[in-house]
Amino acid sequence: MKRDGDYVAADQIVWNRKTGEVRALGNVVAINPQGDKFIGDNLVLNDTLREGTVDNLLIVLESGGRIAATHGRRAGDVTILDNAIYSP
Repeated sequence: MKRDGDYVAADQIVWNRKTGEVRALGNVVAINPQGDKFIGDNLVLNDTLREGTVDNLLIVLESGGRIAATHGRRAGDVTILDNAIYSP
């Protein structure tokens, strides 16, 4: 799926048009307009592909850094990562 520069790919993607929920299951890869890559197991997003939650997250930043977390969630401009570690 692609929308406004945000991209999501997975083994399976389910989009509920009534609720606006997008579920990506298995081998999830999401890329934001800045080029940061988000890799995880299961991803639940709203239909703008900008807010949601992800399990077993690895973020590969465009600048080269990496962030790993057991769980991540984003709402608006706030991102919260559980049990996270960063490597430049």
